[in-house]
Amino acid sequence: MLIYILKFSACLAIFMVFYKLVLEKSSIHSFKRFYLLVALTLALIIPSITLIEYIEPITSNFNTFEPITSFEATEVYVDDTSTNYTPIILWSVYGLGVIIFLLKFSLNLYKIISRIKNNPKYKSERFINVLVTNLMIPHTFFSYIFLNKYKFEHKEIPKEVLLHEQTHAKQKHSIDVLIIEFLQIVFWFNPLIYLLKQDVKLNHEFLADRAVLNNGIQPSAYQNIILAFSSKASDQQLANAINYSSIKKRFTVMKTKTSKTSIWLRSLFLLPLLAILLYSFSNREQIVREDNSPTENTILETSSEGVPDALMKEYNEFIIKFNTTHVIDYSKYERIVSIYNLMSDKQKASVEPYPKVPNVDLSKTKAKVPSKAQFESWKNEKEFAIWIDGVHVSNGELNSYNLDDIAHYVGSFVHENARSEKFPQPNQYSIYTKKGFINAYQESKIKEYKVLTKKYSEAIQDFLKGDRRDNSELQLLKDRCLRLYESFSKEEIKKYKLLPPPPPPAKSPLQQGATPEQVVEYNKMAKFLNDKSIKNRIIKLKDYKKLERIYKLMTKAQKASAEPFPKLPPPPAPVSIEVIENNEIPPSPVKKKTGNGPSVDEYADVPPPPPIPENATPEQRKKMQDVTDDYERKQKKDVKTGFIKINGHTNYYVSINGLTKYYNRQGFEISKNGKIISKAQVNASEVIPNQYVTKVYTNDILVAEFKGNNPSLKGELNIPPPPPPKSPLDHIIDMAKQDAIFYFNGKKITSDKAIQILKKDTSIHIQTIKDETNIPTILLSKKPTINNKVGLQKPTPATIVDHIKVMNRHGARFYLENKEMTYKDALAYVKKHKDADVSTSIESNVVKISPKTLNMESPLVFVIAMSKKNAKFFYKDKEITSNKAISLVKRKGGLLKIDAKNVDSKQPSVFITEKGPLLGIKGNDQLLVMINGKVPVNGQLTLSKKEFKDLKLTMKKLKVKSFKFKVPGKRTESISGNVLNDKSKSYVEAMDEGSAVQFFDIKSNNGIKLKPIVVTIK
Repeated sequence: MLIYILKFSACLAIFMVFYKLVLEKSSIHSFKRFYLLVALTLALIIPSITLIEYIEPITSNFNTFEPITSFEATEVYVDDTSTNYTPIILWSVYGLGVIIFLLKFSLNLYKIISRIKNNPKYKSERFINVLVTNLMIPHTFFSYIFLNKYKFEHKEIPKEVLLHEQTHAKQKHSIDVLIIEFLQIVFWFNPLIYLLKQDVKLNHEFLADRAVLNNGIQPSAYQNIILAFSSKASDQQLANAINYSSIKKRFTVMKTKTSKTSIWLRSLFLLPLLAILLYSFSNREQIVREDNSPTENTILETSSEGVPDALMKEYNEFIIKFNTTHVIDYSKYERIVSIYNLMSDKQKASVEPYPKVPNVDLSKTKAKVPSKAQFESWKNEKEFAIWIDGVHVSNGELNSYNLDDIAHYVGSFVHENARSEKFPQPNQYSIYTKKGFINAYQESKIKEYKVLTKKYSEAIQDFLKGDRRDNSELQLLKDRCLRLYESFSKEEIKKYKLLPPPPPPAKSPLQQGATPEQVVEYNKMAKFLNDKSIKNRIIKLKDYKKLERIYKLMTKAQKASAEPFPKLPPPPAPVSIEVIENNEIPPSPVKKKTGNGPSVDEYADVPPPPPIPENATPEQRKKMQDVTDDYERKQKKDVKTGFIKINGHTNYYVSINGLTKYYNRQGFEISKNGKIISKAQVNASEVIPNQYVTKVYTNDILVAEFKGNNPSLKGELNIPPPPPPKSPLDHIIDMAKQDAIFYFNGKKITSDKAIQILKKDTSIHIQTIKDETNIPTILLSKKPTINNKVGLQKPTPATIVDHIKVMNRHGARFYLENKEMTYKDALAYVKKHKDADVSTSIESNVVKISPKTLNMESPLVFVIAMSKKNAKFFYKDKEITSNKAISLVKRKGGLLKIDAKNVDSKQPSVFITEKGPLLGIKGNDQLLVMINGKVPVNGQLTLSKKEFKDLKLTMKKLKVKSFKFKVPGKRTESISGNVLNDKSKSYVEAMDEGSAVQFFDIKSNNGIKLKPIVVTIK
């Protein structure tokens, strides 16, 4: 509304300025009357006009957003009770003004009507003269002309005055006045309306004056009459009367005659004026044009046949599972909604509608700002536990913030039975800075849309690279994007420059036979396999599918002339494997025996290596440390045992360092298929290292019996079944002890209230959410809840090995960075690197492992990290303390070279050396690079921060064309020219004295690459 009022006022002001400068003093009064009314109308209409711009859809590269690595809101529900009173006050003031002006208008109208009713009337031609006693000056309202009764009866009113008033009545000037009066009620606060009202009334006088003069009245005589009546003027709000205040303008205009040429020229100015106003003050909206024309690469989908049978099956399975468990996973839920939306009417009628789940839109959360007293009370560490932007901090940290820094807060009272040792305070509050509130709340939906559209864009690229036979997955992604896009307001779309998702490319038309390139590729692959015996024909599954797809595309003629389709050996029979439980067997002091179980080399006792001598050289220390690490790795046994079902029979298994062996009821080793692979019964001493196991039970049922090769030992194991799962009530009580935050149907409640609710109704749906604060959030509801996590939480070093095993049982694929690896290699890697970064995607069932990176860009950060790992530091081949190493790096920074060895071992080694002279140019002044006219000595230079502001790289005869600039811990800046950019200067401004920066990859204008320069800040 405010934008509309401003645009309306601007348009009206421009129209009025044009009127004042160009039209007011002209004699085209009828046109001016029309102009003033039309200008007012256009000023009201133009701001509401929307100009639509059609843009072409982008299907080949829809990646218009920066990638989002992660996003996670720390709050699920916000209890906001604050009210913004400013709009209420403003609307109240506006309403009061409307009422006052409406009453004023009604009062004036009432006075005129009463005057007409209560006074004698005399009809003359088309006009009605209302004779009023004590009336000072004539005036007109529609066809009623109000005159002084005494003067009218004694014929003392000049005919010029009667003619003037009759012109007002004849031309219906009262209509113009009423229109302005109505707008004045609505826009009573706008001074332009009052100015427009004066101009309209003045132009009415111009029109009446011209009508009088056109009847042969002498201008001088008429002007004398006007002067005579002007002294008796009174303000008539709704009537036209002889004026009164703008006599000079009226006299001037009476003498003015505007030529036709001038009229045409002035009128032509209106066209560009109108165009400028339309362009400047109308609204604009971009709409993606639907391109229905088929192209070579893509054909837009136009059918409404619904979704494929596979998606219908997926939808029905989801509904069945929901009706059984009453729990919904968010990723599947959103997909199910999209499947239902894309179904045909016939398909929808054949299925049960999906369950409706309430949508929590964090972006609509209104900020709740604390008072000064509240802010100060939070500093009491005995009463309040505080989180800032989702991170727990000490109460003293609030001293670093002002009240203006806090944009929003949420908090609650914690009952005594729900407090923990870590957070014993009775109150817990989450505080958000302005940036934190934007990230966690206001832009949450924007970020979600950007992630979805990026995924949709990538899916389109993959689709276009493939055979383009099924675009149903693209249709689902597009539906999810479109639903989210349609939830944005126009202001959000304009502010964040959001584009709607383009239509997905359609499926390719049926191909008439394989292409020549496909036939060549098929023949090459088929011949390679046919040249081998059937049992030796080994092919990757993806290659086999490709071969089969090309063969199906081929026509009969192509098949007849091509290689025959190769026969492959049959795949192994499917094996039914069901993991029942998993148990750890604690180590025992009893030594193992040798026999037909695991090999002696695998478990043989090996004496430990001797300790590293104090006087060992760095090279000797490294070799001996490697031997020690290898010994510890081989001696450490990761033993897991449990029961699995193979072909319906319960069997016992033992997993040692990822190598798993299976045993049947008789104690023979078997394969995953259940086939016996050991020649004899396995010895009891060879089942588990350092264990003697003769019989294994579960629930008092014998599962495996091994050969007792040492009668003096007993080795029966009766492994109990896993404990039953906790009841919902016990789970809620445990969560209360962990300081969990509870919500019921979207409203925050206490832990005691949650326990009471669950005692009364055991069918309550429960969802447990944990974020980086490690404070659980429990959502209780009568409707099913959803898990809004797309991926799993990242495992900790303590759980990383189990996480990999669990994902393997779910058939996940493993990647080390971007290279696929086997489960065995992935398990071995995380066992050695338990601090590795693991990201798990549920949707794609992919586990990505990345090595933990140490910040080598910042030598100081790296050295401090190594000191925390008890590393040994060497400087110029002499061992130094960690404190001395840190001090050394602080002083010399970029002048040092740092190498690290055995970073993942218990005691890494860090070697610090001088980089030495970086620039030693002798006898070649033409290739000498100077900074601010100063010549580097041995490639080194010292400058103040002030000198960096106007820094220039120069040469004696050549010019510096480009260079790279590096600040420790910051991204390398590639700079064109010979001066620093603003970002590089800001880096330098934030650095401490004694820090060093580097100029390198310096290139001259003739292409010569020059040596680097290190500059220390003084």
